[in-house]
Amino acid sequence: MPSPSFRSMLRVALIATCLAAAGCGDDGPSDEDQIATAVKLAATSEKVKESCEKAITSRLLREVYGTLADCRKENKPDPDDDTDDRASNSGTRIEDDKATTALKVTIDGAEVADGRVALVRQGDDWKLDRFGLDWLRSLFVGFPKIEGVPKGSAACFESATRGLSTSAVRKTGNAMIGGRIDDLPPAVAACLQDKTIGREALESGIKQGLKEEGNFTQARFECIQRRLRTAITDEQIANLTGSKLPPALDRKMRRAILNC
Repeated sequence: MPSPSFRSMLRVALIATCLAAAGCGDDGPSDEDQIATAVKLAATSEKVKESCEKAITSRLLREVYGTLADCRKENKPDPDDDTDDRASNSGTRIEDDKATTALKVTIDGAEVADGRVALVRQGDDWKLDRFGLDWLRSLFVGFPKIEGVPKGSAACFESATRGLSTSAVRKTGNAMIGGRIDDLPPAVAACLQDKTIGREALESGIKQGLKEEGNFTQARFECIQRRLRTAITDEQIANLTGSKLPPALDRKMRRAILNC
């Protein structure tokens, strides 16, 4: 089933990097200044090459997205995305070619994550290498505040993520950031389901498909809506945890379309 968009979440999360470093001579900006400037610039950057190649290490790319192609797909600019994404950092600590900084991310004024992230310097560029466990845990608390996430899901997230092991926290948080819903634990994925959003998304997809095939009429679409609301309950939709309908529900959907 469709899920809330994770693209803007990642765009503002991958920001503690040295995107803006123009020169590293004695008179150039300090490492702290480069990271602080990068935070402000990268928060509004929609350049996929920066987000998926220049701004992050291969390890973070692998852990969050899996592949470069998946990263590019998840971060593809959306002209309809008008969210107000902001980020700030503080308490930067640098040791040779490694650094950590406290990263606070807000979306439309709501704080969605606050904790430390790790960076490494590769050549002249600082790159985001890993999200700290405290940052990822704060994401579990802040994520339900994002518009589009089912209302009232905070308690669900709290319950579903309570007691996760260190490795599970990292795996779950990275999957949320990377938009990999199918890789989330079932209990966490269930928190992203909303019966109203789910049904609307399902019907919207059918409508779009009919139009692309040249078989759309309002009367036919309303017929399909009526049959679907009889064949597939809101509860069944709300309990879906993957990106595809299970076979039994898929057959019911196809039957509704064929019978109209």
